[in-house]
Amino acid sequence: MWDASKAMVLRTHRWVFLLIGLVFSACGRGPAPSPQTVYEALRSKFQHGDLLGAQEDADRAYQQYVKISPDWAARFRVLEAEILLWRGMNENAFALLDSELPPALASDESSVRRLIIQGLTCCSPKQFATAEQYLANAQKLAVEHQPMLLGEVALSFGTLSLRRNDYLSAQSEFQRALKIARQEKQSFLEARALGSLGVVEMNQQRYGEAIDWFQASSAISQSINARALTAKTEGNLGWGHYKMGDWDTALELFIDAEAVSAQLGLQKDQLNRLVNIGNVHYERREFDAAQGYYQRALVISKQLGDKQGWSVCVSNLAEIAIENHQFSDAERYNQEAFDLQRESQNRISQLYFPYNRAQIAMGERKFLQAKELLQEVIRGSSGDFSLQWMAQAKLAKVYAALKQPELADHEFRNALATFDRARALLTVEEYKLTFLTSALHFYNDYLEFLVQRGKITEALHVVELNRARTLAEGLELKQGRPSATSAQFQPEGVAKRANAIVLSYWLATERSYLWAITPSRTAMFVLPGESEINRTVERYRKTLAGPRDPREIADASGQRLYEMLVAPAQKLIPKGSHIAIIPSGSLYELNFETLLAPGPQLHYWIEDVVVSNASSLLLLRGVPSAKEDFKKKLLLIGNPVSPFYPPLPQAASEVENVKQYFSSDRVQAYTGKSATARAYLDSNPQDFSLIHFVAHGVASRESPLDSAVILSGDESSYKLYARDIVAGKRLHAKLVTISSCEGASGKTYAGEGLVGLSWAFLRAGAHQVIAALWDVNDASTSQFMSKVYEQLNVGEDPVVALRTAKLAMLHSDSIYRRPFYWAPFQLYKGL
Repeated sequence: MWDASKAMVLRTHRWVFLLIGLVFSACGRGPAPSPQTVYEALRSKFQHGDLLGAQEDADRAYQQYVKISPDWAARFRVLEAEILLWRGMNENAFALLDSELPPALASDESSVRRLIIQGLTCCSPKQFATAEQYLANAQKLAVEHQPMLLGEVALSFGTLSLRRNDYLSAQSEFQRALKIARQEKQSFLEARALGSLGVVEMNQQRYGEAIDWFQASSAISQSINARALTAKTEGNLGWGHYKMGDWDTALELFIDAEAVSAQLGLQKDQLNRLVNIGNVHYERREFDAAQGYYQRALVISKQLGDKQGWSVCVSNLAEIAIENHQFSDAERYNQEAFDLQRESQNRISQLYFPYNRAQIAMGERKFLQAKELLQEVIRGSSGDFSLQWMAQAKLAKVYAALKQPELADHEFRNALATFDRARALLTVEEYKLTFLTSALHFYNDYLEFLVQRGKITEALHVVELNRARTLAEGLELKQGRPSATSAQFQPEGVAKRANAIVLSYWLATERSYLWAITPSRTAMFVLPGESEINRTVERYRKTLAGPRDPREIADASGQRLYEMLVAPAQKLIPKGSHIAIIPSGSLYELNFETLLAPGPQLHYWIEDVVVSNASSLLLLRGVPSAKEDFKKKLLLIGNPVSPFYPPLPQAASEVENVKQYFSSDRVQAYTGKSATARAYLDSNPQDFSLIHFVAHGVASRESPLDSAVILSGDESSYKLYARDIVAGKRLHAKLVTISSCEGASGKTYAGEGLVGLSWAFLRAGAHQVIAALWDVNDASTSQFMSKVYEQLNVGEDPVVALRTAKLAMLHSDSIYRRPFYWAPFQLYKGL
């Protein structure tokens, strides 16, 4: 199956291949002795993805009929050429059609298909006019004799327009193909048209919209078992997620697409996906793995004689060599890529040659040469935001090396603004969540630049520019942008309003940072690199989930985390302080209260301080006193009846324990079968000051807005999804409590934090949320929540009430003194 993106699109540092117009239609199926039924069976075999088998059978049929029926032999020859085209073997496909068809086929569908194939194999800059003539002849013939192929012709014209970077015309032609496909019920054509519309969006850097088109295409191709088309589309879908910074999803899609492509003999597609897999490893700084995939792809590109793919591979290998400081190898690879691209008229792809040369010059400390090359890239890259902000960030580093800090800072801010323009094109919330990941290296470079100049507040400002950005936008808050000056940024004022000491973390590869912010000063501390912190967090989480009490065994990981994360700022933290933690990376899944503090006896940090969690300084505006708020109404939903989850034995008890602190006129409760998602949505939740759930919860790490509270109802209605909470009425609740498993869990996104149920309630407007990081014990939770509400009832602030309940368990003689029972619940602050 042909991948028509011969003019490839570049990744953030690298190139990718996308599905555009695919030019084959769906016909009948079923083996039979007549040539007609053999032909239909082969076309069905081809559409279902058995390209190697279909190609061999088409050639066999051609040999069988070449003497006894030249007309049928010609039809099988055209079909074989179609299959070669799908496999990316364009020259072979064109050569196969060198002979004219028999006169009897002058108005046959095979004549239309032959012209389409010839046109698409000529879709290169030097042959655009020839390609257009072939396709015009195909359209004329289809109008007169084969109207069922007009959708195929439209798809082909769209491909030609896309190659010419004429996106409006391409979109129009693909829409025309889609309309015809739906009118004629041609599902195969419909799936290809949808995928091609996705590529139009992708080429214009509207990645979210592209993903939507690809998903629609994939759904249809899977429903008709079109395996090759599905593999192509899911590879493109992976590229969309890759560009959005969701590397985990992208890698999974790329690996699946590569395996299917190899199985089906789609060598060109296999080449593309190997490059894509290498790209993900490159972004993760796994250079050896990336190099291995690029070298595998290079072998295939040479076997196919694919100069464009060859150029992609050696360009990417040049970047690996740059990262490994092997500059002579990098120069050789880069020159080879340039020589292969010399005939290309793809302006953006050509700019990667001077971009790589600039990186080599930087490595060799030839900064003036690097500056000129990067300025050339910036001038020419207005159509590619990724390349532009990368070049601007590199130029900033050049200015810093040239001892021109003002110019460096200006260029860093230009890169921030370019990144912001790219993000502004996104309209779907899920896609915004992942986007910062694609620019993390750049943010870290800017941060290092500011730190080296001693500008610690400005460095914190850069970090905060994209903290919880999606959350803030949903709450309609105005967040400082790159043009905002650091003078307008006053973290000490935030700490004063929040009546807390703020510990703001930023994890990065080589070194991490902690800002300790008090009402009177901001101090910064350098921490170990991200990998060391991540390993220690993972070890300690396993200890917390195990059978031993970490304090009793003097767990080394718990002590080490305290030394790394808290001890540097300990002098700024008096005993009894209120601490607001703004985590980063793996720290979102760590309860800081459980860290083991030294002397006079080893103890949990919760005994020294009152801890809450926040997503950003922007959201730390202070919370009104809970004393009057608690006297307002409670929405209580719990003890549901679900056929899909076991009952919680203590749920009814917890419901009653919570209700006892409210008069009947201040409680609206939904329990048992009435505890449904619809009951929550229809209860006017915006009218309640307190909302409490007693139910199972599930966290979706693949799609965090599919995290849900498990309630009563049938298979289609028993989940209250995070996305429905976000889309519902704006909340005004002072406290939402999710007394369930994994209420706080979800997926951690760079800058945005841990996205799941707790994030959804904050996004909907809740001021504070209590939720669990891990599975909670049903029996202990009932008692625990009773203690929390007892404290709320006497006027305690929720964070103090939560701590009091935890300390009561910690100081008990029961098994519940282990942090496994009291530590999963955390308080998350919103506005």
